[in-house]
Amino acid sequence: MPDIVPRCTVNVPFTKEQIKAMFRGCDRDRDGRLSKEELNAGFQRLDSHLPCWRAWWALHRADANGDGFISEGELDDLVKYAFKQGYESERERKNRIVKESMPDIVPRCRVNVPFTKEQIKATFRGCDRDRDGRLSKEELNAGFQRLGSHLPCWRAWWALHRADANGDGYIGEGELDDLVKYAFKQGYKVK
Repeated sequence: MPDIVPRCTVNVPFTKEQIKAMFRGCDRDRDGRLSKEELNAGFQRLDSHLPCWRAWWALHRADANGDGFISEGELDDLVKYAFKQGYESERERKNRIVKESMPDIVPRCRVNVPFTKEQIKATFRGCDRDRDGRLSKEELNAGFQRLGSHLPCWRAWWALHRADANGDGYIGEGELDDLVKYAFKQGYKVK
């Protein structure tokens, strides 16, 4: 009988650096500036409800020289605008929505941005289904699944082996930093 893994839903806000990397990755023609179509793809990647409107508004707010593109010098204003919107990274929801809502004529951007330690910690805390302040092997498994591990069950076992200092079979609040360090070293990325 297969293991039943508790499902956890965690919304973790993107950092400014992650947003900047996503927009840079949407520069399909690699000319160092973002067109309205590339901005649209970026806002779709961020799961904006109105990506076309957000792209227009971002051009209006961040295009200082009025050339219709966001250049490298204007990128910080774009990131500031996008960051204020509070976009969150929820892996399954984002993947489903992006696949369903992006027509083929919109350039797709594939950018993988690393999770921060704070995002990893929030992901694991969100997988504490029974809210007892400690993570079981099953909850660790769910956390590694959320992070995109190819072998979440093995990662959960290994994380428990490495971070469970008191040997009680759970990762408590005092052991969470060791778990986060271990998971961060694996290089999981927001996809």
